[in-house]
Amino acid sequence: MPHLRSEFYSTLRQMLLVSEFDLLTDRYPPNDRHNISARILRQGLAISAFASLEKYLESRTEFLVSEIPNSRITDTAMGDELREFLSVDAIRGLANRLNFSEPALRQSFADTHLASLARYSSSPAAYTALGFSPRGSNVSDADIHKVLKVFGVDKPWDKLGKIAREIGSTRISLKQDYISLSRTRHKSAHQPNTNIPSTDLRSHIEIAVLIGICFDCACRIISRAMTIAKDFGSFESLVQGTALEFRFLDLEIGGTCAERISGSMNVIRRYKDETSAISGSLLRKGHRNIVLRDIQSIPIAMI
Repeated sequence: MPHLRSEFYSTLRQMLLVSEFDLLTDRYPPNDRHNISARILRQGLAISAFASLEKYLESRTEFLVSEIPNSRITDTAMGDELREFLSVDAIRGLANRLNFSEPALRQSFADTHLASLARYSSSPAAYTALGFSPRGSNVSDADIHKVLKVFGVDKPWDKLGKIAREIGSTRISLKQDYISLSRTRHKSAHQPNTNIPSTDLRSHIEIAVLIGICFDCACRIISRAMTIAKDFGSFESLVQGTALEFRFLDLEIGGTCAERISGSMNVIRRYKDETSAISGSLLRKGHRNIVLRDIQSIPIAMI
């Protein structure tokens, strides 16, 4: 899982750099032929950013599902919503994915995942994340709400918004931001004349990163609760009652990096570069979550 996390944030950071390239920036006058190419490239980058976020959300959900057998949460003691997610929604998800799979690969895909679904009743039980986004071809805001809700998060989008504010974001509604990302992706994929201004594209990628970080934090709360909960009731209480603490690595002009903790503007330590900052903070992070921010204090990665 650390590898997948690193890959996601590295990819999105690279997209942020690419979004500033001249090839993607419009020129004057507006009818310059270069602007047609720039518009097409911005569309492609917007689609890739959303697809990367979808894949990351799915991978984090798979991680949570894989943790259930290692916890004290048994099949008979699960909440009804979680049981439905792992069984009924998983069956729907398999059928949906079969509809979108290539005909030549459909049988092997079915064979593999039917075997996985059959392990639901085995001893010890094993589960799949097929219940995540069981309808349609893209992950919706409702899918994100549901997966966090079945794992005990109360008012999931409000929770994600609270996490966003705790790490320095000023976004008003993360849910509306995600809906906007989804709409931009849909228009870019299906409406060739759609134009995404350069500034909007950068904001689009930054929001994708932010949602990834916030979802990541929620998953860490859930995972930790699964580790220590004695039953499903105590698991839900732990999920709802756990507060997050953060350690921030803030990039500075000149390449240095300042380390801070939640609730304080004081610099604990200043490092010569990002690499040494990550190494140093990991040595003593405790249970804190490490967030990397750019020179404008915008979150750009979770360590």
